[in-house]
Amino acid sequence: MKIQKTTIKIKDQFDLIDVITSTVDVDLIFAITRELELLKIQISTEKIIKNYKIEKGKLDLESNFKLHLSPSDKYVGVTNGNGQYGLLFDLEKEQKILDLDRKNYHSVQTEFPIQFIEKEGHILLIHATDWNNLEVTDLHENKLLTKRINKYQSEFYLDYFYGSMHLSPNKKKVLSSGWVWGPASVLKIIDIENWLIQNINEPEINRESDYCIMSYYWERALCWIDDHTIAFLYDPKEEDLEEEDYQELNMTKENSYISFYDINKAKIIRSFVMNDYTKNEYHEATPDCQLFYNGNLVFCSESKGVIMYTIEGQKIYEGKNLHIEKRDPIFNRFYILKNNKIEFIKINSEN
Repeated sequence: MKIQKTTIKIKDQFDLIDVITSTVDVDLIFAITRELELLKIQISTEKIIKNYKIEKGKLDLESNFKLHLSPSDKYVGVTNGNGQYGLLFDLEKEQKILDLDRKNYHSVQTEFPIQFIEKEGHILLIHATDWNNLEVTDLHENKLLTKRINKYQSEFYLDYFYGSMHLSPNKKKVLSSGWVWGPASVLKIIDIENWLIQNINEPEINRESDYCIMSYYWERALCWIDDHTIAFLYDPKEEDLEEEDYQELNMTKENSYISFYDINKAKIIRSFVMNDYTKNEYHEATPDCQLFYNGNLVFCSESKGVIMYTIEGQKIYEGKNLHIEKRDPIFNRFYILKNNKIEFIKINSEN
């Protein structure tokens, strides 16, 4: 296993909150500061080549920020991680063009749902406008594409709290890691093509592929493996299972797992034992646990560091003193932020 580390230090003293890679240039990144300064940084020279001043709108400056970058680096979304508000900033016009608000009904429970997609040369934004409602806005035409009725006692009312959005590798489906009253964790799959072309109420339909786990562990550590398979952390003790449930899942009470869920078959197709993560008193993974896929499964947490497994479940790397905060899926590297320092990490199998 080969670990490559590169550290850059921004000469000015900034408190960096989040970072995201350019979608078009491996040598460029964008970083957001506590003061809502958006920095465009050239990695090779460690220089700030552009400093955008963002109007804060209704963003909570005391809360953490999350960056979301569109294709072609045209727009950047800034949201309060587990909060109510966000905004959209046009990097070419250098101005805010849209305020985002998902209302305040239990908004602290999940990350702000937001995702960029591209269709026929237009950049579209999927974004929450309420706890249970997503919309799609065509940013090229400043046009809402999905106006519909999703209210209590209406035909297509959805009783579901959206969470963080995960785009499938082929960009045709989006996964929400949210929850329903019970409470229970629900992984909800939305077919974007169906939504935009065939059925405007696609998000409000409960599909067989939606997967419910009777647990308080929403915002579950998970990742797409391919266009129809999702991997996630799971301890069967999160749920009140019967003995036959353990047998059906081919699991035991003594172990935790990484499970693979096939959205086409609507079931867990296999799991392997993974006891290397911290859990709370309810057997749910702690919030610092994350799961990524880069050809292998990469698990990380503050207490356990980084552990890499093959897709078959063989542990091939363990770095207890290494902690990664997020992954750059375009150029396949990881980040660590430390005040005005950004550390890039590439983990490559020697196989």
